[in-house]
Amino acid sequence: MITPIFYFTNNDAGNLAYYREICSAVDLPVIIYNVIAQNPISPELMERLSEIQGMYGIKQSVGGLHSLARMLLRCADKTKVFGAQDDLAYLSFAMGAVGSISAIHSVFPRESVQIWDYVKAGSIEKARLLQDKLLAVMQVMEKYPFPSGVSAAITAQGRDCGVPRRPIMPVGDDGISEFRRLMERLELI
Repeated sequence: MITPIFYFTNNDAGNLAYYREICSAVDLPVIIYNVIAQNPISPELMERLSEIQGMYGIKQSVGGLHSLARMLLRCADKTKVFGAQDDLAYLSFAMGAVGSISAIHSVFPRESVQIWDYVKAGSIEKARLLQDKLLAVMQVMEKYPFPSGVSAAITAQGRDCGVPRRPIMPVGDDGISEFRRLMERLELI
């Protein structure tokens, strides 16, 4: 997964050349992480990028659901379009995203698959209710610098994923206990 360049802006010709060069240099499928607000990949550009050998798809993050809708409308039949909003995965699936790439799936992999299954079965209300439970945990995760909240939520479940690299500080025992109590109350553990 490769973001467009950041700090400096770019134009379509530069982004096209950038991803062509990357795809020709690696023997791996490439997913664009469309998250750089000052250098977004438009649906029209993604349509052209999808023709590059090795280009697998796009994680549509910048611009929210409106941008995801536009990307799906223009590119869903040409490449894989993934959602990226932790709090709206079920809506991404209902809109036609082929999946979602986001931090919450690391914390709750089973529940994330369950949300997918609910949406595919047409049980949108069940998907929304489960998503709401995950949202309550995400709101606590957001109190901490990324990815320390993610690591703490995983640790609270009894899975050791280590600590974030410096300068990000790990969440202390009190924070991990807060996650555990919340997840127990929500019947997520």
